[in-house]
Amino acid sequence: MTNPRPHTYFNYFYIALVLLWEPLQGTILTVDGKGRTLFFMTLLSLVINFSDKHFRKLFLSKPIAIWGIWCVYAAINTYACGYTLEHITYPYFVVNKLICPLAVLGASAFEFTKKSRKFLKFALWTFIIYVLMGTFLMDSIYVEGGGDIEGRNSLGNLLALNAIMILFFASIRYSHHKDIGGACLVMLLIFAIGLVVYSSTRKALGAGVILVIAFIVSQISWTVKSFLKLGVAVIFLSISYTYMMEHTQMGDRLKNLSEETEKYSKKYDIEDNLFLQAMADRAPQYILGTELFLKQPVTGVGLMNFQSKADYPYRLHTEYMVQLCECGLIGFLLFIGFYFSILKHLVKKFRVSEVDKKICVNMIGGLLALLFIYFTAWGYSMPHYFVMLGTIIAFSKERGLKQESKLITYENCDTSNAELVQ
Repeated sequence: MTNPRPHTYFNYFYIALVLLWEPLQGTILTVDGKGRTLFFMTLLSLVINFSDKHFRKLFLSKPIAIWGIWCVYAAINTYACGYTLEHITYPYFVVNKLICPLAVLGASAFEFTKKSRKFLKFALWTFIIYVLMGTFLMDSIYVEGGGDIEGRNSLGNLLALNAIMILFFASIRYSHHKDIGGACLVMLLIFAIGLVVYSSTRKALGAGVILVIAFIVSQISWTVKSFLKLGVAVIFLSISYTYMMEHTQMGDRLKNLSEETEKYSKKYDIEDNLFLQAMADRAPQYILGTELFLKQPVTGVGLMNFQSKADYPYRLHTEYMVQLCECGLIGFLLFIGFYFSILKHLVKKFRVSEVDKKICVNMIGGLLALLFIYFTAWGYSMPHYFVMLGTIIAFSKERGLKQESKLITYENCDTSNAELVQ
């Protein structure tokens, strides 16, 4: 087995730094509130990784290349439309909010192609550390988007959404390498979903349900043992759901969803629009965002300009309206092209590889969970989503896993011998 290259150590350090940046801000990095460290480390990451021809081949191929084009377009378009943020300068916004997630995407995909077992273990432990740090440092952790989180048990959205990443990477490790046992997987599932329920974050709960369903579907086989496990899982989930609805704040929020829907339906006259009713407090963002989009459909109003253009108190909390309203048709089509390309590679992998079908189901579940979150949250500047996406992309572009004969394995070889499906 070849020794890891120097940039491998750098990539792991860089990804961990980016993912743990928020909780670190409450401890040892309080002097770097502007993100200078992320700024220079992101630029250094691109310089180091682009020196490797295999990274360049991966980075400049679909789907990653499509997101790279989106980042360039979004940066230029935002400047052309007028950059309005005062708390962060334009260069820092471009690098820390656009290029940084792109760099994490490339580094994650690159490291997965070399040693998937090692990278999955690293990613899972990094998200566990994030959640533990966030839990014990919850009073000082920065929650992107601001807002009063005392009514959410002081945990905030980011902690719950990172807990979902634990669920994703634990299920992938179990399906991909079987290097964690069933008992460990169940404990991680209870830990992640329990934290989501405690934080009362509905979008994270929905994403978690999608991941759990995908995992259960991936494990079903026509055997008595499989159906017994399915029965136990259904009973456990039913009991958990009943307890959540009767004894948690999350249950109260779900029970009050109909009242909240009725409130916004009357306020914005959307009784006949089931989708907007389902969006509840996000409905006005969809309405105002659509109005701005129709006024400037091609390029949109520029990133982070919705708030000032619509005279609305909050930034857009839906990725789909960010793309339509702030990036216009050009940005939206690039966004759709990126995720369609990922799904296309996954479906192709599912069809041609019998060995990888179970893992494909879990990967598709992760992608659908992310797309579900986007209905009520933005995502283009959130690096933890791009670690998941990098993992999905790298898996979908592998020519084969170690279990398949006569195909390249990434577990015991250097990337100089690795091939990627174009």
